Amino acid sequence: MSKSYADSTKGNEERQTYLCRVWKEKVLPNWEQKKHSRKLRDLVFEGIPPSVRGEAWKRIIGNSLKVTPELYAILCEQADKSRKDFEKLSGAIADADGDVGGSGGTVEQLYSRERSAQKSINLDLPRTFPELAFFHVKSSPLQSQLRELLEAYVCFRPDIGYTQGMSYLAAGLLLYMDGCDAFISFCNLLHRSCFIAFFSMKMPDVQIYLQTHQRLLKSELPVLYEHFEKIRIEPEMYMVGWIMSAYCRALPLDLVFRVWDGFILDGDAYLFRTALGILKYFEDTLLKSSFEECAFLLSHLPQDHIVPNVLFQRIRSFSGVSKQRFKHIYLKCEKEM
Repeated sequence: MSKSYADSTKGNEERQTYLCRVWKEKVLPNWEQKKHSRKLRDLVFEGIPPSVRGEAWKRIIGNSLKVTPELYAILCEQADKSRKDFEKLSGAIADADGDVGGSGGTVEQLYSRERSAQKSINLDLPRTFPELAFFHVKSSPLQSQLRELLEAYVCFRPDIGYTQGMSYLAAGLLLYMDGCDAFISFCNLLHRSCFIAFFSMKMPDVQIYLQTHQRLLKSELPVLYEHFEKIRIEPEMYMVGWIMSAYCRALPLDLVFRVWDGFILDGDAYLFRTALGILKYFEDTLLKSSFEECAFLLSHLPQDHIVPNVLFQRIRSFSGVSKQRFKHIYLKCEKEM
């Protein structure tokens, strides 16, 4: 190990220890005084220490929906009953020897209604954070909590249900919070973010967000915007995947949660600022690339080549993409749709 690397590592560890102490001794105990301060913003954007991240996220997200532990318990009971009914209906159809199939009978109708959410959750559980084995072992408490949270949300918002990608957001919260706190944060986070539009693929809302990204790309990275226009790279080719997985499929996990720190504080604007930061990070390569090469790079970011501090410097360079500016551009795009 080189002396410079060792010094850097020691310096980072000392900085993390200092930040953790600041959060525990100065910020969290004085939350009402600190929650709107510039100091808090600086601390969040530097990266919340993992040991206090759950408590910090919970405080920042809040609970404007007034979701209670009692409600979560009721929803979990409903979800458990729904899962058992689904399993019974699956067995009923399997035992029907084809008599139900295509008939539009009651059993089939009930099965169809339950099938989508239950099947999607079952498929996504083993695919969520594949590098973290404890989400994939059937006896794992975290897998049970993840299933419970997602199924409870389907009962809480049947109009939205479950969509692929939700499991990443839920699992990330569960890494830092208990099941009830994670559910409350999950519900509130979805309620005040663009995730609802993307998860439900609600048109034209998704197109408005994509158009907002295009406007930002044109103003902040005009040369790359022109290149993308020339080779016909559309925002839906990369932005939908980045947003719907909350960057979990695009970035290394330690960087993902630093992005979430900023998103939880600054909302949608930070998700789109992150996209600009990633594009700026790889701008030189993208400008030299063909359609096929750009499309592949944007869908398979070379995670091993990403230097964390450099990426977040790129993201911070777009500090002008504030919540107010983002909202202004979004509303302008909305009027033009």
